[in-house]
Amino acid sequence: MSSNYAEINAVLPWFFPVVAAVFGALIGSFLNVVIYRVPAGKSIVRPGSHCACGQPIAWYDNIPILSWFILRGRARCCGRPYSFRYPFIEFLTAALFLACWFRFAEISPGKAVCGMLFVSILICATFIDLDHMIIPDVFTIWFGLIGVALSVAVPALHGQMTGDFSVDSVQSLIVSTKGLFIGSALVLWIAFLAEHILRKEAMGFGDVKFVGMIGAFCGWQGAVCSIFGGAMVGTLWFILALVWQKISGRPQGAPREQPAQAIEEELAEEAPSSPKFNYINAAALGAGVLGVIAAFFNPAFFPATEAPFILESLESVVTALTGLLLGSGAVLCVGLVIETPLKKDWLPPQAVTFAGAVGAFSRWHEGWLALLWGALFAAIATGGIFVVLKAIAKLRQKPAITSPVPAPIELPATTEADDQPVALGFGMHVPFGPMLAIGALIYFLGGDQWIAAYFAQFTAAL
Repeated sequence: MSSNYAEINAVLPWFFPVVAAVFGALIGSFLNVVIYRVPAGKSIVRPGSHCACGQPIAWYDNIPILSWFILRGRARCCGRPYSFRYPFIEFLTAALFLACWFRFAEISPGKAVCGMLFVSILICATFIDLDHMIIPDVFTIWFGLIGVALSVAVPALHGQMTGDFSVDSVQSLIVSTKGLFIGSALVLWIAFLAEHILRKEAMGFGDVKFVGMIGAFCGWQGAVCSIFGGAMVGTLWFILALVWQKISGRPQGAPREQPAQAIEEELAEEAPSSPKFNYINAAALGAGVLGVIAAFFNPAFFPATEAPFILESLESVVTALTGLLLGSGAVLCVGLVIETPLKKDWLPPQAVTFAGAVGAFSRWHEGWLALLWGALFAAIATGGIFVVLKAIAKLRQKPAITSPVPAPIELPATTEADDQPVALGFGMHVPFGPMLAIGALIYFLGGDQWIAAYFAQFTAAL
């Protein structure tokens, strides 16, 4: 098959890129359906494409990209205008499919196809998040598991191409699983710490699962880069929004009122106004942080070399952080997989944070005995912090503050009067999901090489 591909590519070098672009435009048309119907709880198969007035759309009026311009953005049946976002998504998908082909086809056509699936997930999650401020679990939990499965079937997805398929598959599985665990746990710990400091929700739980899915396709480096890349994109958006406000003289608009948000606010009003502070979760969170700090000041606690103290400390911190994120991520992902089919909360947040504390205190890569010692230290630290928190609360004698991890609220499927998407502009608040997706795209389509080159220079300098 590879010889046939090489022969066709040698004679017709434009053939496969054109196929990739056309295929991407067709998939983009399908993604428009997914973006509208999945949040509404509708089937993505039936009925077929139809106008908002109810009339079916003929095939010749449903040609990706071209039909919108031929019809001048209006439906043939009733003359109703429809958004330019539809051909834009079709064009965007075609462009990204083409980029995946040019980037990965020579390395591995299988990786190029996996990349096309990955960018399709990112596009769906981005525009659903823009419209409804949510990312459905199908694009996070389930596609995260699909990413792990693809890493076994296509080891080239994570650069494992030694020629021994079994060895490559195992290595790729390890990379993907680490990315899933570390990506989701990193965002979760950032959210936990920010909520304790700011006393309010800092990041949606959908973002936690979304970064885990990114890690399953890109590895833990891609997950981390999506977070920091997303933060940079968010900062740029904020600056542009401020400039736009100064030029146009318009104040920044208030957040959009979505049906899901309205339902969530209504349910939140019915919930107890002052839930009890989760002391165990806060104590386990503090124990995890304490484990990382202890690793810095006592690098001998971890395997170290005869390097300068600062390098040994940094190495110990990396080991502790890796253990913290792997422990939390493993428990979190297992809990989510169990909770999703049950459709109810099953895993207490303190189980996730305590697993992270165990990883922070243990030499997790040295086996079960090291994990047992880490569990002992984590339990002692958690118990000590728990006693301190209780004593402080008793001295203050104040009402309990809100829980740092509010229980997720199940929301019914939303519906819309028509299929017109929300307009995007500098006067609206943008969720973090699209920024994470942009950061992941930058890494996946070439940013990994920049980062690898940077760290190679950094390591050589040390």
